Amino acid sequence: MHPCLTGAFCALLFVSLGAQARMASFTAVLNGAQVIGGGDPTATGQAWITIDHDLNHLEYEISFTGLGNGFDTLVAEHIHEGVAGTTGRALFSLNVSGLSGHGRFKGGFTGFPATLRITEATASQYYIDLHSEMFPNGAIRGQLTAVPEPGSLALLLAGVVGIAGWRRWPAARQLR
Repeated sequence: MHPCLTGAFCALLFVSLGAQARMASFTAVLNGAQVIGGGDPTATGQAWITIDHDLNHLEYEISFTGLGNGFDTLVAEHIHEGVAGTTGRALFSLNVSGLSGHGRFKGGFTGFPATLRITEATASQYYIDLHSEMFPNGAIRGQLTAVPEPGSLALLLAGVVGIAGWRRWPAARQLR
């Protein structure tokens, strides 16, 4: 590869890496067995959370089914601080009470300093808890788990290997 092209490629790579937002994605599988003291044995759920650490913004989407065999109503929804097997303090209220039986809700908020503490390394120290009329101490709960993002370094390595292969085998570049 021509030295000028190599320099331009490196400069472009350097600029693009610096422009990336610090985003993190998390998921949680919710069920009554994870609730301290026991929750709803028939309900399950799934939570997806994305945090933009640069903007201090958190977005969530949560679905649930089978709450009270379809006859129970949500009264509170929180993100708590606490590892599995412990009860922790609520950090954020999600404010979507009133859904019954089965549902899906989403939202977001900006500016809470505690949002910045939730990272890939600390995800297991936080959980989602949905409370209902029949289970006021918690119907279903799930610990956060970090969702691996495609590795930027892996993509860079694939590009370098591709360029090296392209240079090494000139016959592969020839049009036939």
